[in-house]
Amino acid sequence: MKRTWSAVVLCAVWLTTASVPSPAWSLSIVNLNPGYGTSLDDAYPVPKGTFAVQSALRTDITENAVGTEVGRLRATHDIRLGVAEDIEFTAGGTSLRGSLNPATVEDPRSFSLGTMVRFYKQPEPGDWKPSTAIRVSSSIPFQGDRKNPTLRGALVTSWNVRNNCWISGNVWYEVVPSFQTGQWIPARTSLFGVNLGAVKALAESSAVVLNFRVMQDPLKTNSMVVAPELGYLVALDTNWQLSLGVNRDFLGTTGQGIVRGMVGLTFTW
Repeated sequence: MKRTWSAVVLCAVWLTTASVPSPAWSLSIVNLNPGYGTSLDDAYPVPKGTFAVQSALRTDITENAVGTEVGRLRATHDIRLGVAEDIEFTAGGTSLRGSLNPATVEDPRSFSLGTMVRFYKQPEPGDWKPSTAIRVSSSIPFQGDRKNPTLRGALVTSWNVRNNCWISGNVWYEVVPSFQTGQWIPARTSLFGVNLGAVKALAESSAVVLNFRVMQDPLKTNSMVVAPELGYLVALDTNWQLSLGVNRDFLGTTGQGIVRGMVGLTFTW
């Protein structure tokens, strides 16, 4: 199952790179949003007056305690609005087909609201002081017996290195009042993690993302998880972007991801 899924992802990447147009896009191909196509965030809010609608299908293949592979599918829908030059508003929701267990870092069925505020902008490419922003978001479950909201805060930095290459770092901390099914484990009420990655523009309309996420294991106390992630972004035309992503968990406990993948579309105007 996992080999078949990986082959599908590789085939999709080959098909999109085989014939790539070079449009004047509405949103820069290197402007990242967590989950499209990796968890890496950057310190570049959506430009003022820009409205982006993003939808994605995400699959998780995990292994339970007896070694059986379990799959599930999540559908996410998000909007991003540039309300000012350095301020972005976000809203979205996610639904789940499959089991709530094992738990995920992001609540698998919830509504979410958030904002990003950039308080420093890198003066020019190559300058040693990176762009810096803060992102705050909250997710509120709409299924199950418990409706405990989560709250996440993240410090986000991005450095334009020149040569069409960007480096970004995220430090985030997330809390939830008490345990709910699908959200971590009963012993956990908080998680923290670090993302470090790079974006390389391959052409005017495509880019590749390489990211490493290191965080506390949401399924076990006193344990860490390392998840390398690979993403690919391509502008299909002036307003449409396609994003692909794949990652895997390492060092975690039973229930970690054997493979996680996503395919998403962004429409911008």
